[in-house]
Amino acid sequence: MRKIIVILSLFFLASCSEENKIEKKFVNPFEDSGKMHNEILDIFYSKNQVNSKASITEKIKIIDEYFINEKGYKFSFSEIINSKSNLSSYFETLNSCSFNYEDGYNLLNELKENSEISINEFNFANNLLMLMEKNSSNSNSIILNINELEENILNNTNYSSEEQEKFLNVLAITKYSIEYWNNNSSKTNSKGMPWYVKDSVGAMTGMSTGLVGYATLLAGPIGGSLALIGSAAFSSMI
Repeated sequence: MRKIIVILSLFFLASCSEENKIEKKFVNPFEDSGKMHNEILDIFYSKNQVNSKASITEKIKIIDEYFINEKGYKFSFSEIINSKSNLSSYFETLNSCSFNYEDGYNLLNELKENSEISINEFNFANNLLMLMEKNSSNSNSIILNINELEENILNNTNYSSEEQEKFLNVLAITKYSIEYWNNNSSKTNSKGMPWYVKDSVGAMTGMSTGLVGYATLLAGPIGGSLALIGSAAFSSMI
């Protein structure tokens, strides 16, 4: 009897061990970027309604105040974006409430043609946008695909560490944006496109080589993440 108990105990422990292996999931090290993005939106929408027509200056001011007053950083989002004079045209596009998938693809192509993003960054962003368009009626499918992408990115030796960081930030922000807008009564714009797509493209725009580089120089490692968070949050302020 004692031998049977010992054998059963060992079997139970082995089963638990296998179960733990199965349940273990990859955790994006940049999850906080998604959380910060949503916190900025909470602040904005506590003062504004969807389609509020808030100015670009007002939106950037809210992001600045969040970074400085809420998080205690010694710099602002406006300092980061002012380093790139050609960003204004991109932000004008992202500020449009009628932003659609075609606008997203055009913006990414413009970034590539202006050598603002690498080929890897363009392909990553373009594929993510296609994924969201293909699954526009099934956000759960998008999240499942993103979960797989997150783990694959760190195992892809074709990506530089900087590219991996950017991609994981964009994916974290996209997931949290999906969650945010799924809990909002106004989920899509006048073109029927989910708002989270606009947020995600905003984060992709933040991948701009010079923008992330300057932000990192200004604020250290966190700077690159803040450039993407700010760009996405700006796009989310409808």
